Amino acid sequence: MGSTSLSLRILADILLELYKELPADWARALTSQKENLHQISSVLSERSFIPDSHQIFASLKMPIDSVKVVIVGQDPYPNPNHAMGLAFSVPSTTLKLPPTLKNIFRELNDDLAIRNSSGDLTSWRDQGVLLLNRCLTTDPGLSLQHQSIGWLGFTEAVIAILQE
Repeated sequence: MGSTSLSLRILADILLELYKELPADWARALTSQKENLHQISSVLSERSFIPDSHQIFASLKMPIDSVKVVIVGQDPYPNPNHAMGLAFSVPSTTLKLPPTLKNIFRELNDDLAIRNSSGDLTSWRDQGVLLLNRCLTTDPGLSLQHQSIGWLGFTEAVIAILQE
């Protein structure tokens, strides 16, 4: 098998993996984004990225009709140990929280006397909070490296679906 055929197969595998990660209702609603996912997969097949591929769609792992609130972030934290597919969230094992998450927690405490013990916001998602980054991937150590690969159109489609 030639290198072109091999790279096309790898690209197709990444695209299939990305699309399979979407819950069924999101996959149906986002069928118009298959071309964007193809473009994104093309880029991702040629570089390292964060978060891990199985976490890219972590924010969408909830039924569409269960979304109550949307919080939009920029892109994953550039620290590979922090990026987990949910905007502003970090793994529960993270001891030093990123400044943006500290600010969110400070405001929650000041305004509503809500104290958080962990930077893992998975429980928020499970309560209907969509923690969506505008770009779902980035290069390790660098912010905004994937804003031109198709994610903006994809996340605009997500928001449009929710507006309906």
